Amino acid sequence: MQAESWGLPRIVWLAVALVLLLWQSVAGRPGAGLLALAALAPIVLLPVGRRAQGGSGGWLLCALAPLLGVVGLAGAFPAIAGQARRWRMRAAFAAVGYWWLTLAEPLLAHRLWLGAAADTPPRDVWEGSLNAAAVHVIAPLLSVGVLLGATSWAVGALLLGLIVRGRNAALDLIAVSVWSAALVIVTPLLASNAQGHAMQVDPRGAAAGAVLGAALAVAARALRGPV
Repeated sequence: MQAESWGLPRIVWLAVALVLLLWQSVAGRPGAGLLALAALAPIVLLPVGRRAQGGSGGWLLCALAPLLGVVGLAGAFPAIAGQARRWRMRAAFAAVGYWWLTLAEPLLAHRLWLGAAADTPPRDVWEGSLNAAAVHVIAPLLSVGVLLGATSWAVGALLLGLIVRGRNAALDLIAVSVWSAALVIVTPLLASNAQGHAMQVDPRGAAAGAVLGAALAVAARALRGPV
């Protein structure tokens, strides 16, 4: 297994996370710094090597998940993650994007997908304390529900490259429509198993995002040509 995580050595990603933690701690927001450390942890820990296409900046693609969540289109992200060439990166992008989306909700104090856990305190309560952030923000997210949600996005992104082939536009539209509908239905059902979380069966941006994602998937395959 390679020691690097998509272009940059893992020690560099770890250093970035620690710098963010130190910077936020000096600024009086160690709890926010801990969330940044939690966000970058998968990049350090996931067994993905340098052979993946796209260079070290590719992980920044995951930031699109919370950004899309802000405008109510988070459901489009699995289709975007599914455009990576290597199957491992499709799954990794989708899972990490889901994790970043989940972390962004308490950080922004805004519902981007399923909403923060019901008992999550306001940001001004936890951002100044490492312990409060760890206990009241991060710990509730380390749940089966979040894991299943991230897994469903990863599997969806992984399968997208097998579903949309670019040989017949009509078949691609049918296939990606079924794929989108399955993600819209399955992901919140799985994620709703998270304990202590105010889950919604209709996550924000699921339907509109799925439609956008389906259109992007078909258009991207048409531009790249059939496989």
